[in-house]
Amino acid sequence: MKKYNLLLAAIITTCLLSCGKGGSTPAPDNTTTTYTVSTIAGSGNSAAPPADGTGVNASFYFPTSITADPSGNLYVVDGQIRKVTPAGTVSTFAGGTTFGYVDATGTNASFNSIQGIVSDASGNLYVCDNGNYRIRKITPAGVVSTFAGNGTKATVDGPASTASFFAPRYITIDASGNLYVTDAGSIRKITPSGLVSTLINNGYYDRIAADVAGNIYVANGFKIIKITPSGVTSVFAGSIDALTSGFADGTGTNAVFGGLRDITIDPAGNLYVFDNGRIRKINPAGVTTTLAGTGVAGYKDGAASSAQFADIGALTIDASGNIYVVEGNNKRVRKITKQ
Repeated sequence: MKKYNLLLAAIITTCLLSCGKGGSTPAPDNTTTTYTVSTIAGSGNSAAPPADGTGVNASFYFPTSITADPSGNLYVVDGQIRKVTPAGTVSTFAGGTTFGYVDATGTNASFNSIQGIVSDASGNLYVCDNGNYRIRKITPAGVVSTFAGNGTKATVDGPASTASFFAPRYITIDASGNLYVTDAGSIRKITPSGLVSTLINNGYYDRIAADVAGNIYVANGFKIIKITPSGVTSVFAGSIDALTSGFADGTGTNAVFGGLRDITIDPAGNLYVFDNGRIRKINPAGVTTTLAGTGVAGYKDGAASSAQFADIGALTIDASGNIYVVEGNNKRVRKITKQ
């Protein structure tokens, strides 16, 4: 069990919206550690239809979410589920080209507006099938089944087959294999056996990640909210004032964010967030630094300090500590590595 927990902790990703508040400003992470940004897949051609291929010969429609499996393969939500190998080879892994609800294998399955995605330690994927009000499971062989939800738009706890979801959007997994789903102002918990309960129901929750201790972190507008396993909430980073936005590195509530789009976590408990064209890092003590990006929307690879990203994107991290960024507007998968 200890080996299982360590492996799962290594791939937790979860399965991510200028006046500013000042504060202490640590040196950006990329001044002490050298990071490089590169493109591993996607042509970036906005006129090109989705196409499988390798590297820039592949194309995406509008990728919105991403996760990594234990082998380092990436899975991208792009209407369908697209698979990207470590070598940058893109294939269509699951889901057809039309909306629907069909449990089947590979492209014979159908979804209705997939949102979040996460992988477990065995390489099974779990996705929020928003339009079908269900959580779907996809095995490494591409077999799609319904894991939880009866298809009724409602908020009902209980066993997987009778529970219902109102608007499941994003998803993460903890070291014990419990899933957490953001669902229209609630965070729902699903045990490995499929029992659905409501962890908390008091606000707007979006992209989500879990640490090895079972704490949940949510990228919620302009701040990061921490939720303990017992449901106690606090602001971990970013201004307590919901209307304060901008850009400032700092500790705890002295940090300022401009529009949090996604969040992921590494085994050491460091959070990484996509923040309005920048990748920001928040260590377990709550210190926020800037890892990559200038905050100017665009597309530029190279040194992290001068790299440019789209203003909307999603993140994941693999077991080797590589960070991957997928951007709807740039239609690419980017990689951030330490040099």
